[in-house]
Amino acid sequence: MLKRKIQYIYIPLIFMIIGYGTVWIIGRQQIDFIVSTTSLLLLNDAPKVSGKKIYKSKVQTTDDEVPSSSIAYPKENDQFGEVVAEQIGFSIPLLCGDSEDALAKGAGMSLSGCFPGQVGTALIGGHNRPEFGKITKLAESESFSIKTNYGTFLYKVLEHRIISQDANDVIAKELSIAKERRIILYTCYPLEAIGWANERYIVIGEQIGGPKINYAK
Repeated sequence: MLKRKIQYIYIPLIFMIIGYGTVWIIGRQQIDFIVSTTSLLLLNDAPKVSGKKIYKSKVQTTDDEVPSSSIAYPKENDQFGEVVAEQIGFSIPLLCGDSEDALAKGAGMSLSGCFPGQVGTALIGGHNRPEFGKITKLAESESFSIKTNYGTFLYKVLEHRIISQDANDVIAKELSIAKERRIILYTCYPLEAIGWANERYIVIGEQIGGPKINYAK
């Protein structure tokens, strides 16, 4: 009886477990790809963004110094501006924060960086498809604008880089620059990647126009 159980129950069960385990190990990357791609495609649905739109396209701006206390800073998930580069036909809403909800609606400004106009580095990212991947077309020395509810900021492109997705030291080094007004635009790379990518494409710029925010006031 025991021999029949081993032959007809336990042995097939062992082979089934081994078979499923082998399929999982071999196919895990493909399974992760499908799940990740599905998640990305679902971003086409109406995003559940709790913030509000506080940006108006016509904002009076100046190149003068502006007291920080006079600025109505956005809250997380507020749409407070747009990223614009007319020479490449690029214009995308800018939201405060870089959650998936924010990135589903436009570009997101990471709260680990500073706000445009402040001394330091602003960090703005977006999905490579369908729009934000256009940042790769910005030539060095060309300019682009960050238009916000408190002013318009003009940046000149300093350089392009391709870095690993986990190259946190590169970003941390840029964020540590505390004497200049800079910006990083970033997106997943390669641009044709759907679902996940092992690299990031970054564009580094410096502010050449717009208000200069004074922390001390």
